[in-house]
Amino acid sequence: MDGLVEISPNHFTLKKSHPVYVALREKSTRLRKLDSSKEYKPLYDVTTITESPELFKTIIDWLATRYRAMGSDGPTHILGIDSCGCYIGAPLALVLGIPFLPLRRGALTEGDFVMEGENKKAPNPPLFVRNGSLSPDSRVVVVDDFIANGRTLEAALDCVQVVGSKVLEAIAMCEIIELEGFKHVHDIPNYKDVRLMSLFRLHKVSEVLFMPRRFQAKI
Repeated sequence: MDGLVEISPNHFTLKKSHPVYVALREKSTRLRKLDSSKEYKPLYDVTTITESPELFKTIIDWLATRYRAMGSDGPTHILGIDSCGCYIGAPLALVLGIPFLPLRRGALTEGDFVMEGENKKAPNPPLFVRNGSLSPDSRVVVVDDFIANGRTLEAALDCVQVVGSKVLEAIAMCEIIELEGFKHVHDIPNYKDVRLMSLFRLHKVSEVLFMPRRFQAKI
């Protein structure tokens, strides 16, 4: 696949020389270290993309071209994992002219939504997709802003599996190498052949920008 390198079977990422990878690296938020030194380090956050219209458009256009090239075998639906996956998934679906479905972390009424599975033991709130929005004939691409330990992506794939739809690919804008999230997903027998792709890789979770709770409370 043009511009991609295969890390392991069905695990792809952009080549470091790819223009999208280079742009993501250059646009990553740069913050000074907490020890007040003059060193700055790149930190990824989804706003790295959304606050740069040129980069945002480049990513959406590249993904849209990729899925259009699949022709009649391309996706029929784009699924965005609540919430940041929706920032990428929604405009991608709009450009492709296909439905966008949010994978929500809560359902309005139990009967109107399909849950990932009632017997799953997960630390995070379960994911839901609206009942009737997918069918066994659907071909979906799952989108998130980054993948850490892989459990949220696992929950998303569980949700699609309950419906019986086919997952063409799951993509994350950023992948945290040390947490081996894609490996976690591929170690699950049902998902060992799912094609997984990241656009950008960072070595440590500390390179992803999180807003401390004490700051959130003041906003």
